[in-house]
Amino acid sequence: MFPTERRANCTTCAPLLASRLTFLPPLTLPLRDFSSFFSGCNIFIPVFDPTYDTYDGLMERTPWTFDALLAVAAKIRSGTGPLIPAFYKCLEEAQGIARSSLFGPVVRKEAVQGMLLLAAWSTNGWLPSGHAMRMALDLGLHRALEKLADPEHAKK
Repeated sequence: MFPTERRANCTTCAPLLASRLTFLPPLTLPLRDFSSFFSGCNIFIPVFDPTYDTYDGLMERTPWTFDALLAVAAKIRSGTGPLIPAFYKCLEEAQGIARSSLFGPVVRKEAVQGMLLLAAWSTNGWLPSGHAMRMALDLGLHRALEKLADPEHAKK
């Protein structure tokens, strides 16, 4: 099983995720960063649906994407000053899971979303964006537009 899936489906997931975020002040800070991402950053890279990809939903389904999103939000919160420790910790977590995706099967679209976030906000985005493209092709996401544009499919 892919590491992201194993972590997202375990019964003790919430305590594990909460313990990973202990480097942050109160738990309201990640929630605030998550909200700030959807109020501004999601406009430029619209790969999330704010009604489906909620704070609790992403945290439970896919720690990788959750960490990548929090890393981006922490980078934005840093502004023009030095990057804050939360950015480095979230980025380290997200990149660690991303490395394992190079040789493992991709089973969720959230993996593509996480990789796209890492690509868009990194200094050498061509490498992770190419990997995200390959992951999307493996999942068959390139056929999704045809299905979504088909009026017969929309009626189902």
